[in-house]
Parts: sequence; C-alpha cells; structure tokens
Amino acid sequence: MISFVLQSIGDDALCELAGGNKNALEAIYREYGKLIYSIAFAILKSREDSEDVLQDVMLKIARSAHRYRKGTSPKAWIASVARSCAMDHLQKNKDKLSLDDESVPIPFTEDNYDFILLREALETLSDEDNLLIRLRYYAGLDLKEIATVLCISHSAARKRCSRALETLGKYFQERKDDQ
Repeated sequence: MISFVLQSIGDDALCELAGGNKNALEAIYREYGKLIYSIAFAILKSREDSEDVLQDVMLKIARSAHRYRKGTSPKAWIASVARSCAMDHLQKNKDKLSLDDESVPIPFTEDNYDFILLREALETLSDEDNLLIRLRYYAGLDLKEIATVLCISHSAARKRCSRALETLGKYFQERKDDQ
C-alpha cells in the first residue's frame, strides 16, 4: 500500500511537472532527494560531488519530465536519471584530484564501530556490487527497479545481490572469527 502511494505521488508530480507546474519539482525533491543523493554518493563517494549531482538531477527531471510514462515506476525512472548524471559527472571529473569522503579516517568509538565495519565490508565488493547493495539497502529500491537502473535483467540483479550479500556475510564471519 505504501509503495502504491509513493508511486502515485511520483506519477502525479512528474505529470504535473511535465504539464508546466514547477511547484511539483519541490514534491519530487522531498520524496526522492535522499534516493538521488544515495545513488550519487554510491557512485562518486564524495558528499560535495553528490550534492552537485543532486542539483543536476533535479534540473534534468524538470527538463525531461515529459519523457516519463505515467503508470511506470517513478522511483526507477528517477533512479535511472540519477545514475546517468552521476556517471556523467564521474567521467567529466575523473582527472580532478579530490579528497574522497570515504578515505577520511573516522575516529574509533564504540558508537560508530558498526558504521566503520560496514564501510570496510562494502569496500570489499566490486564497484558494481557496492552500488547494487547501496541501491537495495540504502535507497530502498527493489530488485526490479535496480535492474532498470543498472540496465541488467531482473535475474542478473537477483544473482548479483545474492552474491554480494554472500561476500559481505563471509567478511563479517571472518571478522567475527578473528575476534
């Protein structure tokens, strides 16, 4: 039921935006801003670049809302736009040197141990699997939506997710055995 409501909000807002109602962009931002940022961060691993991409995505959505087909998944459509913009940003800026947010050391405390461990575990995955896991568990996309965003089949998304979770499970088991 909640998914249907979100789809309806996204459908309505995108259709209103395509019809010229610029206020609908605010509703899209409120509903999908975190998703867009999560996708950008999973690809770029930089807060500053992810914020830039979020702005680019919102502009692109405003310009191309007329391309959205009512009744399809607005979440997947917006996620695809976000992925595309993030990949474009990565290509355009690949020669620039910048501080990678994930390389900044985090001081160890018991409060952030799980966060540090999870970040280390995600780094053991390939970039593609890392993005898939972030889309699934941070952004909340289902496997069908992930398949659409990554331009792969549903079964490939399911297999890759399963493989990535298995790799993470092994990582955590090894860490537990080492303690």
